[in-house]
Amino acid sequence: MIRYFLEIMRRGALLIIIVSVSLSGQDDMDAVRPFTGLGGPGSRAGGLGLAFTGIADDITALHYNPAGLAHLTRAEFNLGLTYLNVVTDVSAQGTSNTATIAATRLGDLGFAFPIPGLKLTAALGFNQVRSFERRREQLFTYGEASTIREVLTEEGWLGTWSLGIAYQVSPQLALGGAVDILAGKNVYSWDSTVTTGMNVDTSDYILIKPEYSGVGLSLGVLIAPLPAWRIGLLLRSPQEISVDQIYRDASGFSSTYEYKSQATYYFRLGSSLTLGPVLISGDLFWLDYSQIRFESDLVDIVDSIKIPIDISINENLLTQYTPALGYAAGAELLLPLVNAKLRGGYRSDPPINKDSPAKMTQQTFALGLSVVPVPQVKIDAAYSLTSWQRDLSGDASETTSAGNMMVNLIYRF
Repeated sequence: MIRYFLEIMRRGALLIIIVSVSLSGQDDMDAVRPFTGLGGPGSRAGGLGLAFTGIADDITALHYNPAGLAHLTRAEFNLGLTYLNVVTDVSAQGTSNTATIAATRLGDLGFAFPIPGLKLTAALGFNQVRSFERRREQLFTYGEASTIREVLTEEGWLGTWSLGIAYQVSPQLALGGAVDILAGKNVYSWDSTVTTGMNVDTSDYILIKPEYSGVGLSLGVLIAPLPAWRIGLLLRSPQEISVDQIYRDASGFSSTYEYKSQATYYFRLGSSLTLGPVLISGDLFWLDYSQIRFESDLVDIVDSIKIPIDISINENLLTQYTPALGYAAGAELLLPLVNAKLRGGYRSDPPINKDSPAKMTQQTFALGLSVVPVPQVKIDAAYSLTSWQRDLSGDASETTSAGNMMVNLIYRF
């Protein structure tokens, strides 16, 4: 009986904490969420582990390095789809629960065309740059017949519509830039149900639905010191993302909030080298998460004093988050007899919180294939598997694996 009441108090306290955070505004995870997530656009880039900054020779150059557009010699139409399947295992109190969530979406869509006689290439396209899929289930038992089931689900994406242009300064140098219009949405839900036998004792839920919008600017450079060697650099301006959010809970309370989240500059440095039928590429990418800033009009009330919530959130961002330097490497092999290319890649995305254990590093292994059935058409496909772990409250731990299947159809004319 004592265990029953302790468990009820613990679960009630957790609900109060979640509700109070939501009612008072947001927390630091809401500030960083638009700048984190799974994946990146393009099957060719995906098959190389996203080590694409020093290659960038299709429409996804709008995302990885706009300067790469200058190397397109023919007009290109590119359509890509993604299928993401995320599996999460939670271990707690000697039990294990598995939850799965999947999403099929537009990965990228675009059109690029060289302008004859001007050494210019223009492009317009959409790229899904982040996916937020997550589902976690936990089952707690107490007494002889009662259980508590918690389910946390998150479904969302962030994409950019980009207008870019690139100029071929010389055979050794190309410059490019793009204006990015960001748009996306997310649906976050948490529900807790207490049952005894077949009877539902209590049921609580929280539903949060943010919608994202913003504008950014990307600048790229692609240098070819040798015909077979390329070096690429991407600089993305600080992106300010505005969020309109709906909050709703089981008590019937509903409200709408607005806030902004702004990151600092984002850098990618990449290189590729072609040795006969083999291409090797590598990327470094960097963002300082401690410099993300949160802005809203929401306040916390402490002892009848209104305190802007920005103060505590920005302090947490400054003290608990860290610069993150990730890297990726990939290789591609040309099979001339069948007019196909095989690819493989690896990527490491480090934790963004200070003092996080190494197991929280996201590791991605990727494989890819492209075929050219006719001279004007190319089909790219890639599959990547990303995995990581983290500790939850108490003795609980979480292991996640995300499989991402990507297919692109490219038509050049």
